[in-house]
Amino acid sequence: MCRTLTPPQKTASGIFLPSTATQSPLPEATVIAVGPGAPNKEGTVVPVSVKPGDRVLLPGWGGSPIKVGEEVSTCWRWEQVHSAGPSDERLS
Repeated sequence: MCRTLTPPQKTASGIFLPSTATQSPLPEATVIAVGPGAPNKEGTVVPVSVKPGDRVLLPGWGGSPIKVGEEVSTCWRWEQVHSAGPSDERLS
């Protein structure tokens, strides 16, 4: 399950960025929960290689939105994640 990150709307010096400059073809998100993995053809469970707190790049479509209170998170299959990295690293 991932929470999509909102890109910054202005730079550190206060310059406002247009929406075309802040939109990425691959949305960046933070992993908030992972499952145990998925079974392969032999039936052995293969664990996922991300952990909560990691940043990932996701496709612009798909996923299953889940609303908890006012927050909307999205559940993704591991095969749909394009890239993953530590939480302190920007991916896009």
